[in-house]
Amino acid sequence: MISRPLEEIVTSQEKMLARLGKNGKINHLSAAQLANTFQTQLNQIEKFIGLGRTRVGGDRGHIFVHKVCYHDALACPLSVASQVNRFLGGSLDEAKMATAIEPSLHHERS
Repeated sequence: MISRPLEEIVTSQEKMLARLGKNGKINHLSAAQLANTFQTQLNQIEKFIGLGRTRVGGDRGHIFVHKVCYHDALACPLSVASQVNRFLGGSLDEAKMATAIEPSLHHERS
């Protein structure tokens, strides 16, 4: 799971929609309302998966989650790739994983 400041997400979405010619509010929500809606949904997801614990049990089986900070991935892609690789069992090519991160695509900053 990647975490990124909600303000950046909302601004990025608004600019993407503007580039696509779909100016205006997203689903008739202001930026503040959209950020609040996103935060509520994130809280629900984190509660459901029990973020902060290693796994969630019960009838749904087990959900394993590794949280990555968006800005850490941009600043230190090899380090984040190493963390993700360990989480996934350690058999992946971390150098290749790190090259998938494109800092040049990061336009919105908080």
